[in-house]
Amino acid sequence: MLFRSSGGSKRGKGRPLVCSSNCQARRRLSSPALLAVLILTFGLIQIACSLDSNFVSPRPGCRSRDLVSSSKSRHLELLPGKTARFASDGFDPIAQLTDLQRKLSIQAVGSGSASWILNMGGNMILVNPNLEGSDIAPESVHEMFDCVLLTSEDDEFFHMPTISKMDIGQTKFVAGAKASERLNELMARKVITIQPGPGGIYQLDKQNSTGRVAIGTCPGAGGERPFGDLEQAFVFVNLDSSLALGYDARGQFLGQGASTGRQGIPDFAYEIDYLVSPDLRESAAVASGLAKKSGELRSVVHLPGSGRQFAEGGSNPLAMLDKALDSILGGIDDSPEAFREYVKQNKEISKIQLQTLERGGDPLVLNER
Repeated sequence: MLFRSSGGSKRGKGRPLVCSSNCQARRRLSSPALLAVLILTFGLIQIACSLDSNFVSPRPGCRSRDLVSSSKSRHLELLPGKTARFASDGFDPIAQLTDLQRKLSIQAVGSGSASWILNMGGNMILVNPNLEGSDIAPESVHEMFDCVLLTSEDDEFFHMPTISKMDIGQTKFVAGAKASERLNELMARKVITIQPGPGGIYQLDKQNSTGRVAIGTCPGAGGERPFGDLEQAFVFVNLDSSLALGYDARGQFLGQGASTGRQGIPDFAYEIDYLVSPDLRESAAVASGLAKKSGELRSVVHLPGSGRQFAEGGSNPLAMLDKALDSILGGIDDSPEAFREYVKQNKEISKIQLQTLERGGDPLVLNER
């Protein structure tokens, strides 16, 4: 028998260069067995995939480790545009929805310019809560709302006196990336982080009678500053009625004048029906910018207490200077009268309505398709 040297100094020792007949027989027997093992493994994988067909793999915009432990919690990949209102045969699917599934109302609550309640399809969402002066007790928030949305880590929107009184272990939070970091410091247990970018979309858990609602993100305020931090704006979409609502805590939805240069923004961000804003001056520019892209915007909902108006009115030197700068730069004053006049003079947005909220007032029911 011939041997190959194993590298040692002794000659004649090593492993066989040619297998014996017994070795070849074992090789012939092992090949079919290996093939059978591979086929069996592939079959088990297929079975496992079919049993878990409802699973949607995590997307980069929302970290899976931040999801609430629930079989209903999942990521959602929305279509590039909103769903069509009518089928080709004339059947209107929206007409088949219940009143609760079509529900869309907004209510200002507490203090500040960013604290409000959204009822979309029966899903109750508390946004940037500042519950000072409100009848709602922070300790009961987890029992009253499906989730709390925190859009920013700034104290103006992340009201620590309110959040610190909540049941931090039971309250379900949906938060932008920066706000999520503050929640982690508070040891919040149920936090869903919506990261910036096209993949930043989360679908709320659906109850038996409620509509399907998704929350997405897009660029907000700050992108125009050379070294400024870009804030996250948010889009709420009723997947059953296709109604969409946009919000940025500083009023610059999709940047100043909706003119962000960021790439990969989903189409539905430009197709919102309602814009919720604390600042009418910014809203006028955003409305004009959206009109150039989609023309879907129906109305602007103004949150109270924007902080851009001065209590002293026109007699205040700062207010007069602020108004003069607006006029020079082609903008408007932050007032309902100035907004309505601006809309009236611009044909592309002349049909957009202005709806205002009063702090502590009744919920504002918005038009439905």
